[in-house]
Amino acid sequence: MTLAVLAGGTGTRMGRDKALLTVGGPSLTELIIRRLRPLFRTVLVAAGDRGPRTAADAAVRDVFPGRGPLAGIHAALIASATPWVFVVPCDMPLVTRALVRELAGAASDCDAVVGESARGLEPLLGCYCRSVAPVAGRLLARGQCRVRTLLDEIDAKIVSWDDLRERIPERVYMNVNTPEDYEKVVALYSEGRPDDE
Repeated sequence: MTLAVLAGGTGTRMGRDKALLTVGGPSLTELIIRRLRPLFRTVLVAAGDRGPRTAADAAVRDVFPGRGPLAGIHAALIASATPWVFVVPCDMPLVTRALVRELAGAASDCDAVVGESARGLEPLLGCYCRSVAPVAGRLLARGQCRVRTLLDEIDAKIVSWDDLRERIPERVYMNVNTPEDYEKVVALYSEGRPDDE
């Protein structure tokens, strides 16, 4: 399984590129890679139509630029040398290896596995089989850019929040969308590194 960090967004609500926001030195993208690298041999960064987010990243560019996270997932799937890709958005820096194991462990007899948080479906964090790349490509070519549309077209397994909540803290699904969210993440890291497990 390959790890792909989605880092091609424009950060409209944040007012700047979220992938390059730093927390005590490393960027959000680097924090995620550091937290999850022990589980993956290969790490890709889906950087939209831009170059690498950091000098050490292996970056892939969108085949369909400007079409959102689905284009990043599609780019990672076609670039992957493994049958499965675990996708994480760069604005979820509290994701843990425990959550990755939960979702990856359910990746069999299906095309994708995504979880739910207390807010609902979280389609940008989960496992996608490389074989769904043509389906994603067809949707993008037709201008259908929602990841949920892809999930409706394939055999997707949903891991409910009720199945996760006793083992996984809710904050792992926290998104850094606004300056206030960013301040919360910086505060969490300044108080002590959040659990990786």
